[in-house]
Amino acid sequence: MKDVKDSIRSHVRIGFDGSVHKTFRGTDADKRFAREVEVLQYLEKLECDYVPRVLDHDAEKLYLVTTNCGQVVNKVSERKQKELFGGLLDDYGVKHGDEFPRNITYDSRRGHFCVIDFELAEIVEQKAPGHHPKAAPEVTWAAQSISGKRKDDNDDSVLVFSCESGEPEIYGLDGTFLLGEESLVLVISDGMGGCDAGDIASRTVAEELAEFLPRTQTSNLPSPPDHYYLSCLSEIVENVHTKLNAAAAHETNPANLAATLTLCWLSQHKIHVAHIGDSRLYRFRDDQLSQLTKDHTFAWSAFQRGEINEYQFRNHPRRNVVYRILGGGHQSVTAQLFSNTFHRGDRYVLMTDGVVDGLKDAKIQQAFQDSNEATGLLEQLVPPAFGAAGEDDTSAIVFEIV
Repeated sequence: MKDVKDSIRSHVRIGFDGSVHKTFRGTDADKRFAREVEVLQYLEKLECDYVPRVLDHDAEKLYLVTTNCGQVVNKVSERKQKELFGGLLDDYGVKHGDEFPRNITYDSRRGHFCVIDFELAEIVEQKAPGHHPKAAPEVTWAAQSISGKRKDDNDDSVLVFSCESGEPEIYGLDGTFLLGEESLVLVISDGMGGCDAGDIASRTVAEELAEFLPRTQTSNLPSPPDHYYLSCLSEIVENVHTKLNAAAAHETNPANLAATLTLCWLSQHKIHVAHIGDSRLYRFRDDQLSQLTKDHTFAWSAFQRGEINEYQFRNHPRRNVVYRILGGGHQSVTAQLFSNTFHRGDRYVLMTDGVVDGLKDAKIQQAFQDSNEATGLLEQLVPPAFGAAGEDDTSAIVFEIV
C-alpha cells in the first residue's frame, strides 16, 4: 500500500484496489474513529453520493477502510465550498466541523467533487432512511433560434413541454418548472433537405414527440427505473422515424425529409436522453464542460480517434454528413439512449450545428464560466455563434437544475 499521510492524528494509506485505509492516533482517537464511522454510515443510508462509503472498520485497532473519492483539490472556489458543506447540513443534517479545502476531493471517475474526513462531524438533525433532499428539483431554461443567412426559412425547431399521462402542456422559450410528479421534456431538432423540407421535418419531429410521448406515461411506479424511460424513448423515436418516412414517400426525393434529434426528458432525479445526428448536448458540472452526445458523422468519429485535429474536423468537407438520422428514407434508426443522475447546480445546453460551427468547446466553456443564469448564458452562446458563422440556422436551449 502507498502512504499518503502519516501524522500524529492518523496514518492514511491507499490500497492496491484504490481503497483508503485510515488508522486513528493521538488525542481522542477512539472518539474520532467512532464519530467518522457513525456519520459515514448514516450518510450512506441517506444515499448521499459525494462522501466515502465504509468498506470495513475495527474498533479495537481504530482502523477504517473506505472507498476512494479521488484527489484532494489544490484550489476550490468559496462558492463550491459553501455548496458542498452547506449541502451536507441543509440536505442531510450533518455539520462537517472541519470545513476547509483540504477535505474536498475531485472524483474524476464520477465527475464531481466529494467531501472527506468526518472525524469532527456532528449529526445535528436526524433524517429518516430513504430521505431524498432533492425530491422536487427546479429547472429553469431559456431558448433561442436564429435563421441562417443563406435562406429565409428556419429549419431548426425547439420545444419544451411537460410530460404526464394525457395531453402535454407546451411552454415558451423561457421558464421555470418544478420536477414533482410531472416530468419535463426539452427538444431540439435540425431539419434537412432544403427548401421547405427541413422546416417540415424538424417541426414534424417536435409535434410528434409532444403528441405521443405523454401517452407513454402509464407507469404506476412512484419512481420508474431508467429502462422504463429509455424504452419509451426508443419506441417514440421509431414512431417518429416511421412518420417522417411515410411523409417522405410522397416526395420526389425521400432523402430530403430528415432531421436530427436531441431530447432531454427530466424526471425527479435523472435526465434521460435520446440523440440522433449532429446536434449536441453538453453538461457543465464542477467547472468542467462535457459533451454527452456523439456526433453521428464520420468526420467526428475520425476526430475522436485522433486521426484528424480540431482544425481539420471543423474544415472537413463532409463534416455535416450524418450517418444516423430520423427519416431520410432509411429503413431503420438507432438512437443514442442513456440516463444520468443530475446534481444541484448542473447546467446543460442543447444546440444545433449552427452553434457548433460558430463556437469551439473552449468558447462554450468560457460562456458557462462567465454567466450564472440561463438567459445570460444563452446570450453568450447563440448571438456570438451566429456572428462567427451564421450561414446555418443557429439554435440552443440552456437549462439548469436549481
